[in-house]
Order: sequence, then structure tokens, then C-alpha cells
Amino acid sequence: MTDPKQYTKNIYLYNLLKAATIELANDDSYLLSRFINVENQISLGSIDIEDFSRNIHKAFASSRHSFKVSRVCLSLCLPHSKKLQVISSYQNSDMPNNTMTPGYFCYVSPSTSLFSNKDSDVRIYSDIDNIINSYHSEKKPIQRSIGLLHQMGIKSGLTIPIHINEMFSGFLFLNSGETGNFDRFKDEDYILICTLKVVAKSILNLYLQKNLNLELPGFDIKAASNPDGNIFSHSRFAESFKTILSEKTSVAPEVKVKNSIIKPIFFPQADLIYLLVKVLESLGFLYTTNNFTFDVDLIDNETAIEIRLQNQLSATQEKLLRSIISTNGYAGFKIYIKDNQLIISTDVHVASHQELLSGYSVL
Repeated sequence: MTDPKQYTKNIYLYNLLKAATIELANDDSYLLSRFINVENQISLGSIDIEDFSRNIHKAFASSRHSFKVSRVCLSLCLPHSKKLQVISSYQNSDMPNNTMTPGYFCYVSPSTSLFSNKDSDVRIYSDIDNIINSYHSEKKPIQRSIGLLHQMGIKSGLTIPIHINEMFSGFLFLNSGETGNFDRFKDEDYILICTLKVVAKSILNLYLQKNLNLELPGFDIKAASNPDGNIFSHSRFAESFKTILSEKTSVAPEVKVKNSIIKPIFFPQADLIYLLVKVLESLGFLYTTNNFTFDVDLIDNETAIEIRLQNQLSATQEKLLRSIISTNGYAGFKIYIKDNQLIISTDVHVASHQELLSGYSVL
């Protein structure tokens, strides 16, 4: 272990080498059956997806497993933006208030260790105080979620990366109020964690099926990719929009963005543009006009960004859009109509001066 703050374990390799020779004790067999039962109950609709963490937490709490799990959190990472959104979260009742419940989101710097692990690895930290102290020593702002976990009494953690497809990924976080809780893996623990990972992946897939009902063709993925980050730029917005439209229509459109935002903000720009293009395509805009003008504003006390298409909707388009809105879900985004105009909004985070100086996205 070269880093005293965090390290990784390859659960796939160890499981491959050891699984065939391991005899599970009753407690471990019980946990495996509970994990699979939770997946089955959610698939049948008997349990809500938001209750996934509560039921996994209950499974650990009712077993005699050596892992003392105080908190379980399942999150989804939106493509291109590194926006992490909590889907399900639950923690011990005797801990301080859970400040990262479903709907909580944050932006994570691509350079952090969270995204540096292979899909086969889990990330472990033994003592959160060591991570906090490392930020202080490097004179960097403490990542927001790490600070909140510290305030909630979390001491150690196990992070399980979940690769879903070429666009989406997620993470399952197990936390403990005890230092070093996840340091000692028994042979059978690798089987348990691998099974839990498969179950968590299944739940995230169910969530996407219910909340994201758009096709995702490959050229859109390439066109929407934005390595420059999430900070809003009216010129970048216009160029990204042009790029995706050019892929679809082979004609370079005229795009105007009236930008009234002067504060630096983090938001999933590429994903918003992709959704905007898909909706415009569904309404037939891409084949009837070559000029688009957008108003961009911060709303709701600067907690959300609103993209308004100034092009007026026809009566037929408005009726079609209302049908699209009523029958589809779009994770993290809202679509609505006002004054015969299409509007899409999503949550944002206004970046502080310190965050910009540090070169970090917000966590």
C-alpha cells in the first residue's frame, strides 16, 4: 500500500483464483441470498429503487459479518459531465442527519482517484481524517462530499465502481463509523462484494430504463463529448450544438446564444445539449429550420440553469411535446413549455473563487 489514505483491491482477479475453493459460512450465504432478494423485489416492483440502500444496510445489520456498515449509497454518473447523482442512500439512525439523500448531486474532477480505478478494483480508505488532512496540507478546498461524510461521522469507506455501458457508470459506496472497517478482506468477502456489485448494476439499469427513454446512437456520444469540463461558455454551447446538428443534418446551422450568466457554474452541458437535440429532432425542427436562438438564464436562486428556445412552437409541435413530456423521464432534467417555447432546465452549482483557483470540479 503506497498511499496511506486510499488503496485498491482487485475483486475480480481474487475471486477468479479463490472462489472455487471457498465454502461459505451460513452468515455469508444469508447475505448473498438477501442481496439477490433485494434485486428481485425491486424488479417486481415490491420495493422502490430508493429503498435499495435501506434494504442492503438492513441485510448487513442483521448478519454477523465483520463489516460494520453504517451507510449505503448508490449513485449514477452522467456521461461526459462527471455529474454524480445519488439514487438511493441510507445510514444508521444514530448518526447525524444524512445530507446526501436521493437527488443530491455533485461534480467530480476527472483527475480524482474516484475515476482512476479499474472496473475490477474497489477503492478503500481506512481513515477519513487522513484524507481531510491531505487537503489541508496541500492547501486545497476539501471536496464537498468528503466534508459532508466527515460531518456525518463516517470514518472509513469502500467504493465499488459500476460500469453500465459506454455512456453511463455508477458507484456503490459502503461506509462505516469505525476506522479501518474495510481493511481486512476474508476470502469469502470477494464473493459477497462481486455479487453486491452485480445487484447494484442491475438496479442502476432499472433506474435508467424508468428515467431515460431516449435512444443513444454512437455518433451523438462522440459529438457530445466535452473534455473541457462543465463550466458554462456561450461559445462552447453554440459550437457543441452545431457539431451535433451537423452530424444529423449535414448542414451547419446558425446558432445564437443570449447569455445572461456571468458567474462560473458547473452543470452537465454536453448531456443537456444532447437531450435538447433529441427533442428538437422529435419535433421536426432539424428539418424545417437552420437558425436557432437560445436564451440562457440562472433560475431558482441560482440553483438551476434554464435553456429557452426562442423559436416558436407550432400547435402541432406543442401537442407533440406535451405528449413527449408526459410519457418520458429524463434523469436530472426538466422539460416544459412556456409562451409557446421549449424550455429545458437542470440543476447547477455556482463555483466559488477558491474552487476555480484550485482547478477542481466540485465534489
